[in-house]
Amino acid sequence: MDPAKKDPAPNADARRVWLWALFAGFFVATAILKFSIPAILADRADPLETLIEWVFYPWPNLLGYGLLAALALTAARSFRANANAPRWFLFIPALWLIWQVLSTANTVDMQLTRATLAHFTSTMMLFYLGYFVLSQEAKLRGFRSAVLVGYLLVLWSGLEQHFGGLQATREMIYSDPNWQQLPPEYLEKIAKDRIFSTLFYPNAFAGGLILLTPMCALALWHATARLQIPSRTLIVGVMVLSALACLYWTESKSGWLVSLALVMVYLLQSRRPKWIKAACLAVVLIGGLAGFFWKYAGYFGKGAASVAARFDYWNAAWSTAKANPLFGTGPGTFKRAYSKIKPPDAEMAWLAHNDYLQQASDSGFLSAGLYAGFIGFGLYRARQSLGMNPMRLAVWFGLLGFALQSFVEFGLHIPALAWPFFLLLGWLAGQSNPNNAATDTD
Repeated sequence: MDPAKKDPAPNADARRVWLWALFAGFFVATAILKFSIPAILADRADPLETLIEWVFYPWPNLLGYGLLAALALTAARSFRANANAPRWFLFIPALWLIWQVLSTANTVDMQLTRATLAHFTSTMMLFYLGYFVLSQEAKLRGFRSAVLVGYLLVLWSGLEQHFGGLQATREMIYSDPNWQQLPPEYLEKIAKDRIFSTLFYPNAFAGGLILLTPMCALALWHATARLQIPSRTLIVGVMVLSALACLYWTESKSGWLVSLALVMVYLLQSRRPKWIKAACLAVVLIGGLAGFFWKYAGYFGKGAASVAARFDYWNAAWSTAKANPLFGTGPGTFKRAYSKIKPPDAEMAWLAHNDYLQQASDSGFLSAGLYAGFIGFGLYRARQSLGMNPMRLAVWFGLLGFALQSFVEFGLHIPALAWPFFLLLGWLAGQSNPNNAATDTD
């Protein structure tokens, strides 16, 4: 055999991983477009019958599980042992999932628990797929392009809603004599001017923008590599400004504050002189908070009902956790516990609007500790090895934004958000080798 000739096997393996990454990217693109219904509400979705409904309405989560099964099966030949993360860290998500299973013995509603457990299983499958398979595609080639397509469609849907789509939908619904028979939650969502695109509701859309905009901006930069720098800058700038406009039009208070926090984190870790960083931080903090309170002055003047409601949810979740410290009331059962202790004038809620507190309420304090530790350590370790790699940095900021918003939202329970989050967290954990931090660039 001529030693000058290369062994074709590595090229074949690399191509197989690239194709799988492309498939995974289309899976995520499909998720953010079609699988936006929280797991515990999946059985309330109307069946899809016509082609129009399949095009414009969310798909059943069960179909998403089928696509995930296909994704896992096609990854079978591409699994590779990865030593970048400590072994004990890889056991944490498995232990967390096992504790969810054990918590089913104490559930107060098995139907909600089964739906939640199936969803949690899917999220952990995606984490391990990200770690053992997707991490082999260090620059996310294939994956990032497919996700970008879905992201742009989500962005277009949000813009279309703001520029007349929501109004047109309202007029169509109100023209139906039986419009009042539609679910009250849907009618309330449609009646407002807050955009939500293809996601479950406006705050979920804000969470999706925070999670994916950094990575997709970099993906678009790579996709336009054949153009001149000014043209590429203009194209990416238009997309980012569109995302910021959509974030603003969601009227998501948490989205605004999380975005402000991410900008501040970016400035703090930058290599600029300290006095420049201090000046920029002051401008961003003062300007961001001033804009926030100016925008929502009327909201706070009326009593900030949603903030007060969240405190009710959190107090109920904490009380439930203290009453059931070991196993909680069962995965996904916050509604059942809350209905028994909520104030008489408080509105009903299916979820606690805090993923970490809901873990304690649903599955006990150990579950909450495992989940928070898993997310926290994963992000901390990844931060130590970002180096000068733009793709890692972009993904890390998106994941950090999702983790922060989870203190006031329920993204963990929405497949469209949880699936890309855990897949990318697995990818980033697989890239986290501090020895390469200084030299690895994209």
